[in-house]
Amino acid sequence: MQLHTSSSRLRTQVKASSTRPAASVAAAAAAVDCAALEVPALPLSFADRPGIWDADGKLMLKNLTFEEVQEWCEAAGHDAKRAGQLWRAMYGDKSWVRSLNEADSTAHRFAASFKAAVAAAGSLSGGLTLQSVNTARDGTHKLVFALHGGPAGGNVETVLIPMTNRDGSQLRYTACLSSQVGCAMNCQFCYTGRMGLLGNLTTAQMVEQLVEARRWLRHYTQQQQQQQQSEEAQLHGASSSSSSSSSSSGGKKSRSGSSWPEAPPRINNIVFMGMGEPLHNMEALMPALDIICHPQGLALSKSKVIVSTVGLVPQLRQLRASGKAKLAVSLHATTDEVRSWIVPTNRKYPLEELIGALRELYPLPESQTKRNSSSSSSGGGEAVSSEAGGSSSSSSSSEAGSSSSSCSEAVSSEAGSSTGNAGSSSSEAGSSSGEAVQQQQQRQQQRQQQSSTRSDDFVVIEYVLLKDVNDTEDDARRLLVLLSDVYCMVNLIVFNPHEGTRFQRSDDEQVTRFRQILMQGGKVCTLRMSKGDDEMAACGQLGNPELAPRPAPLLRPPQQLRESLPGAAAAAEAAELQRQQLGARQR
Repeated sequence: MQLHTSSSRLRTQVKASSTRPAASVAAAAAAVDCAALEVPALPLSFADRPGIWDADGKLMLKNLTFEEVQEWCEAAGHDAKRAGQLWRAMYGDKSWVRSLNEADSTAHRFAASFKAAVAAAGSLSGGLTLQSVNTARDGTHKLVFALHGGPAGGNVETVLIPMTNRDGSQLRYTACLSSQVGCAMNCQFCYTGRMGLLGNLTTAQMVEQLVEARRWLRHYTQQQQQQQQSEEAQLHGASSSSSSSSSSSGGKKSRSGSSWPEAPPRINNIVFMGMGEPLHNMEALMPALDIICHPQGLALSKSKVIVSTVGLVPQLRQLRASGKAKLAVSLHATTDEVRSWIVPTNRKYPLEELIGALRELYPLPESQTKRNSSSSSSGGGEAVSSEAGGSSSSSSSSEAGSSSSSCSEAVSSEAGSSTGNAGSSSSEAGSSSGEAVQQQQQRQQQRQQQSSTRSDDFVVIEYVLLKDVNDTEDDARRLLVLLSDVYCMVNLIVFNPHEGTRFQRSDDEQVTRFRQILMQGGKVCTLRMSKGDDEMAACGQLGNPELAPRPAPLLRPPQQLRESLPGAAAAAEAAELQRQQLGARQR
């Protein structure tokens, strides 16, 4: 549909169409320019999405999926191909423009008329601005953003977690993104949960965290490379021209024998495990996943994007049905009594309902069920664990790092392992007798059949270990029973303490024993070590409760823990006092 109205008039018309009846919209459109406008514009399908318009009434384009950008361009009378050009300018590798004027210095150039039309009706702002970066001793970076242009104010935090191969090569990052300011779930051991919920992020603010992280990481890496080159040039007495030549050599070795990467380390994995409960903000999350994984944009594989939830069952089912990302469930307890205390969402969706949904959505493959049964009778559970996941050995704890992207790493390892086995069996077949060849081929076929059912389509179970709360051997055995029919990987998390917490980190021996029980029971189990905890960038440490008008309520521990848990009695008294004070304020 070709429209001849100006972009600003179109914006006003389309925005009004989301709130006024169709008849009045048509009348308003006709009044704009009866001679030039033959038919009124159709209402935009996304016009009612919260936070999609900025304070000036402009459409924030980074709230839109690719199809929605196409819809907007066509409604404004622009050629459909403009949507693709605009999209690549916002998200294409090394582009990431904040305005179309920046596109003039890149491969993406736009006509002055189109830039003026976009500037009048829309905005390329992501709704946040990088405020500071704190770097921990282990290389973890915490990016702090100031929010604007959306319903939520204040600050939000993103973490870049360094990952390498076991030999320390191929540096890459996992980006831990936030979905809310604070969190309404009130998990008792989580620092973010102390804030309560202060606001939802928009789609643009979720996506812009990744865009800004890529911008910053490229700039940071370039600075590091320049500093390294300068130091090595001084050390080896190299001339400035030699240093300049080696810096542009595409990552090849310089005359001094040193080498630099061809490009900045990439962000290969995304985990929505920062501030907030992602599934509590589904309306903004789902378009964000589309944008992050779009092949012409940020281009992350869906298997490399993980969304974590404390167990909002209806939304969990919706995410699973969409197939837009992998799922991680924060379980953290094996009884309703304990989980209802430390994860209050359990009061609405108890373990029976949550685990029942996981059994339905992630059934255990038949081949693995047989292997588990066999290993239980033969005592070979640890071998089964290694075969099922590839990264369940103790060395995987370091590769798992501070992020559940370890499951993606495990999948890659598993796929490579199965392919390698098939190849070796083929080689053996070629050098054996006819009967041996047939046997080898049969075994290879069996492996291929198992490989087709044993995929990366599993759920990640997150379990933070709290001393004397949920870390006993009985807890480990109950966890095995709960997950016996669920195709999953268990990711154990070392508790990261913070100011005012009532909880303690489990002893190393207890962590080791807990993990051994799970592996011997046939479960793939990794250990997420703390990264960035010296800068409050580790799991459960994001946010600032001092920004909240009032802290989230402390809950009383179950009766059986009040005597054994250090400080539990005092915590129960504090929780009761806090409830009384809140009640008095409300009255």
